[in-house]
Amino acid sequence: YHVPRSWMTQKGNTLVLFEEVGGDPAKIFFVKKTLGSLCAQVSESHPSPLDAWESDARREQRLVPELRLECPSANQVISSIKFASFGTPKGTCGNFSHGWCSSQTALDLVSK
Repeated sequence: YHVPRSWMTQKGNTLVLFEEVGGDPAKIFFVKKTLGSLCAQVSESHPSPLDAWESDARREQRLVPELRLECPSANQVISSIKFASFGTPKGTCGNFSHGWCSSQTALDLVSK
């Protein structure tokens, strides 16, 4: 069953479940779904990820900063990327625009 968020209050919610014939209440689970936006940035002056420093095999590789976008569960997906820039973007989260130095292919590359 899906309980719409609009039915919930901040505190004091009571959920009463009636077992269906053949149902197994031990298989009931709750999932919190959060919809929203995420903003992140990385520049050439940021440090590389910590796991890049842990491996001796990677010492030969150039340590570079990176931004990783991933979902915690396999059934979750990133549905869209609205802005990406390899350059000098202006603005704040949710209201970015391209600066004087920008790449025309940044959004396509990041979306892949």
